[in-house]
Amino acid sequence: MGSIYVYGVVGTAADQEVCVGATGLDGTSPVGIVAQGGIGCVISAHRGQDPRAVSRETILRYLLRHQQVVEHVMQGRTVLPVKFGTTLESHEEVRALLAQARHDLGKALDLMLDKVEVEVAATWDINRVLQEVGQGEEVARSREAIAARGSPTMEDKVQLGQVVKACLDRRRDAYRERMLEYLRPLAMDMAPNALVAEEMVMNVAFLVERARQQEFDERVRVLDSLFDNQVTFRVIGPLPPYSFSTVEVTRLSEEQAEQARQELELPAVFVEAEVRRAYRRLAAREQRKVQRGVKVSADGLVRARQASEVLLAWCRAPAAHSYGGSSGGDEKRPCLFVVAVRGTGYQEIAAARFGGAVRV
Repeated sequence: MGSIYVYGVVGTAADQEVCVGATGLDGTSPVGIVAQGGIGCVISAHRGQDPRAVSRETILRYLLRHQQVVEHVMQGRTVLPVKFGTTLESHEEVRALLAQARHDLGKALDLMLDKVEVEVAATWDINRVLQEVGQGEEVARSREAIAARGSPTMEDKVQLGQVVKACLDRRRDAYRERMLEYLRPLAMDMAPNALVAEEMVMNVAFLVERARQQEFDERVRVLDSLFDNQVTFRVIGPLPPYSFSTVEVTRLSEEQAEQARQELELPAVFVEAEVRRAYRRLAAREQRKVQRGVKVSADGLVRARQASEVLLAWCRAPAAHSYGGSSGGDEKRPCLFVVAVRGTGYQEIAAARFGGAVRV
């Protein structure tokens, strides 16, 4: 079964389909841009299974192709990456998506205009650092205390290991803070990535103005010299703003809209302004509980926010002036989507990581 695979969102000057000179997930389908209202989706035809429901080997190949397409497009324009695996049924659905989400996507594009993501990872020689920590005063005192009690027990060994780890963590935190303090002035935003090994000291994505990228790279090189070969730095980029503005598209059903309406305690017929007021009312209610010392769950506010996103998308859909669709009754309601731009400027999520070329 055929579908349309979506790679990213870009700003456009004309509402027409254009080719971008790249091939899609299958390696043969041309990649193009379908535009409407000054916003465009980077797409290609896709035949076969859901890209997320194939073998691990195929997923990795698709991820690489997804990355290559998005990074090819970013060479000449600002691009918002779309979450891996996003498919639509037709070009008509692509245009419906653009019509419904034009305001939010345009705002996100403006925020990311002429900015790139640069990832900086720092590692150290863990064996050398452990040796240095082991010779430190705090660890030496712990060893002396254990030796004074006689033969060390398993509990003694665990306690000593905890002391070593605490010293190692404090050194890592101190190093990372020095690094961030030095790089932060040239970054518009930062997003920490997981430290996946003990050798890692820092792993952070920086949002940098494209015009200042060379200056940022030079600052990393100076930072490398300041640490006098104690730390190895690796710079990955420039990348699209995966960590700061990744677009997520969710298809919306009438059942979901009804659940959202009940969550926000709205009447059967409502408009967009009432959705916003209902969300603010629920948020204020939760805040008053906090002020009275009542313990509240964060899940309530999360559900309210998600419900408001659903109903705002419902209200903004073509011909959707109120809940329940058009007055004709038999007229088919257009495709509806919830579109969210995830990242540090919006909401924290785990961003899809695609890697990139490494620069020294």
